[in-house]
Amino acid sequence: LLDYMTEYTGRPARHLVLVEPNPDGRAQIQARLSDPEVLVTAVADGLAAARVVSERPTDCVVLGPGAGELRDDLLAALDARRDE
Repeated sequence: LLDYMTEYTGRPARHLVLVEPNPDGRAQIQARLSDPEVLVTAVADGLAAARVVSERPTDCVVLGPGAGELRDDLLAALDARRDE
């Protein structure tokens, strides 16, 4: 737990993964979430989101209106990342 807290507080920005299949919707949501202290990684599908989540620490996952059915796959990827 201490290692996790040290790593979390030492990062210069929080990492948010945005999942939205619609390119226009994805760009619009990404623009609204962008901030100098938040790195937004926008992807179109659950496979890409699971890959991103497994490759780097992720603080938040936002599912756009068109991505609701991807929830279970993403939760499995997040659980695997947490168990590392």
